[in-house]
Amino acid sequence: MAYAGSEGVEVTPLEDGGFQFTVMQRGRPYYRVVGPNDLVTQVEAGALLGVNRATVFKWIRDGKLGYVMLDGFTMISLPDLRDFAANYDYTMDEWEE
Repeated sequence: MAYAGSEGVEVTPLEDGGFQFTVMQRGRPYYRVVGPNDLVTQVEAGALLGVNRATVFKWIRDGKLGYVMLDGFTMISLPDLRDFAANYDYTMDEWEE
């Protein structure tokens, strides 16, 4: 789940409203599928909004974006990310139908 940066994350929307994230590590693709109400990492959230992980971290630090800690990872729910995008004029339209 720990990716180097959102630039290397490929996002594929799924019919159920979730996403498949693909990242290449050591020349091999690694896939992670999340449902429409699941949690995403900071890097995955950045990939969805077109920003880097540091920007997502800043939003969390500033209290603009909610999060939960799960086994030491800072995770963001997709519904919270969609609400954030709507409230702060970011778009996930490229990924949403």
